[in-house]
Amino acid sequence: MHRPTFNSGRDYNAFIGDSLAQKKAFTDTWTWDTAAQDTRADIEKRAYTSDTYKALDNCLKGNDLVLQNAVSGNSGAMRAYLTFMGPRLAEMHRVLTPTGSIYLHCDPTASHYLKAVLDAVFGVDNFRNEIIWQRTNAHNDGNQYGRVHDTILFYSKIRAFCHVMDQHKAEVGIFITIEPVTAKMRQEAQSMGSFEHNRQSYPRLQFWQIDDTYFENPDVINTLVRLPDAWRIRPTQKSERHFDNQQMQFLRG
Repeated sequence: MHRPTFNSGRDYNAFIGDSLAQKKAFTDTWTWDTAAQDTRADIEKRAYTSDTYKALDNCLKGNDLVLQNAVSGNSGAMRAYLTFMGPRLAEMHRVLTPTGSIYLHCDPTASHYLKAVLDAVFGVDNFRNEIIWQRTNAHNDGNQYGRVHDTILFYSKIRAFCHVMDQHKAEVGIFITIEPVTAKMRQEAQSMGSFEHNRQSYPRLQFWQIDDTYFENPDVINTLVRLPDAWRIRPTQKSERHFDNQQMQFLRG
């Protein structure tokens, strides 16, 4: 998908169902106007009942200080853009399953601001990678280095170590998290069903909460999970994979 630079001055179609996200048409010309102010007021209102929107509201207010509360020029445009992006990222966080993850594609103009917003919405501990993509060959951009790369920010819904394997055509997923295992996680695990091995039944998906001290310690994990002895987790098998409901988002930044 072609991704124009920030503030390209063009209009685009948006396919987002949330009413707050639809308040402003997908216009890549950003101004601190009435629509932006109304959206910020709505974010502040939601912050009273939502921890996600409270974190988002605090982040945007911090960015306001960096951008000197500008209402015009590039700084005013950036404030409007981040106000536009904030609710969309909050809603993406809401609809992701516990095993979900998000990739946000942006350019360097706003990537540092967007990372702060993602840190607020998804949590600092759920940042996974910053992927640098060289989208073009070197070229001359005047009195500066050529702008030849984009950034892809990768976050997961929860901080979790996931061990995935395929033994005897039985895919097994084990998520070890320092966060409480919620009812939604248990429902998701139940929906995945189970498999048979040597006349014993084992769940295909498991969630376990573990103290941060022992996070990713295979010896401790093996005392928790239900797996056949031959499939025990070993240090060389550890990996971090998020295999369900990934959101690949190409968003201007």
